[in-house]
Amino acid sequence: MSVYLDTCIVSEGLIASPNEEARLFNDVVALLELAWKRNVRFVTSAKTRDELAKIPDSKAAKRTLGLMLVTLLERVHHLTFVVEGGYGSSAYGQASYGGGSMESDETFDALRRVFDEADAVHVFNAVKSKCAYFLTDDRRSILSRAKSQPTVVGAMCGDLKFVNVTDLSAILAGELGLPSQ
Repeated sequence: MSVYLDTCIVSEGLIASPNEEARLFNDVVALLELAWKRNVRFVTSAKTRDELAKIPDSKAAKRTLGLMLVTLLERVHHLTFVVEGGYGSSAYGQASYGGGSMESDETFDALRRVFDEADAVHVFNAVKSKCAYFLTDDRRSILSRAKSQPTVVGAMCGDLKFVNVTDLSAILAGELGLPSQ
C-alpha cells in the first residue's frame, strides 16, 4: 500500500509550538509503527521539497531536518510526473517552443479546478503514483474540498482516499486486527 505525504505532515511538527510538537510527534510515531507493520510505502514529490525550502530562516535547523526527511523518503520512493511532448517537457505540462501557452494533463487541469494550485500538484503526484491514501492535516483546502465534492474528486482520483493521521492510524490498525489508538 502506498501513502502520499502532504507537506503539512512533515512541516507541522517543524513549525509547531512546543505543546503541539509533542502531540504531533506521538501521533506520527504511532502511525509509523502501524505503517511499518503493514509495509506501507510513503511517497513524496519535488513539490514537498520546494515547500519545505520556504520555511523561514528563523527556523533553519527545523527546515534542514524537514529536507533531510524528504531526502530520505526520496531514496525510498519519489516521483514527479512529466507530460511529454512539444519542445522538451516540463513537470505537470508541456512547454511550448518560442513562448505561447502550455498544454497540461487533463487530470491535473481538473484537479486545479477543485484544489489550490500547490495542492493540485500534490494530489496529481499521488494519483499518478497510484497511492491508496493521501495523508494530510490540511482540513481547509484539501480534506474539506475532497469531502464536499466526492463525485468530482472520485472521477479524477479513482480510489485515492483523503485521510488525516488519526484516520489512517485507525485504518491500519483495523487491517492489522489491532484496536484503534
